[in-house]
Amino acid sequence: MNTFLLKTRRLWGKGREISIIDPSKVDEFFTWVETAKAPLEFKALVGLLFSSGGRISEVLKLTPDDISQHGEFTLNVSKKKRKGIIRPCKLHPIAHKLIEELISQPQIINSHQRIFTFTRHTALKRIKKYFGENFCTHSLRHSFISWLIFTQNMEPIFVAKLMNLELDVVEKYAHINVAKQINKLWG
Repeated sequence: MNTFLLKTRRLWGKGREISIIDPSKVDEFFTWVETAKAPLEFKALVGLLFSSGGRISEVLKLTPDDISQHGEFTLNVSKKKRKGIIRPCKLHPIAHKLIEELISQPQIINSHQRIFTFTRHTALKRIKKYFGENFCTHSLRHSFISWLIFTQNMEPIFVAKLMNLELDVVEKYAHINVAKQINKLWG
């Protein structure tokens, strides 16, 4: 078992369990991704998924033009009721290195083409193949939100605004009880 995994939790009563990344061990997680025996495109995809907290369908739409030389990019949220919302993101240094390496490869003919040419279904299948059957891309959303709150010291209310999520969803994703925190802060 990887030492950067924090805990396992059941998802919404479906009996499926996920492990989230310990917010204090994100660098260890990225080192594991970088050294994994997986094609570069899947390492880069996993790095983008964590760095953005985005859904796989949103990340697969990115083009090289979307990512600045400093590793900053905006993610277009594609969930139906939040469609059209743009969220600013910054790549982890290792994820940035992987993306830069991938973009510089000759198969990307121009900067307007998508970085990833495979479908969502193929991506999910291959990620499980290369990173383990229990690797869940959705748990990276949980891990990203936990990292923002516990390591970057962002208040849950600001994370909810940044991610355009309801506060109770942030609470569930971060595995905390926000109501208790708010009561403690403001009595």
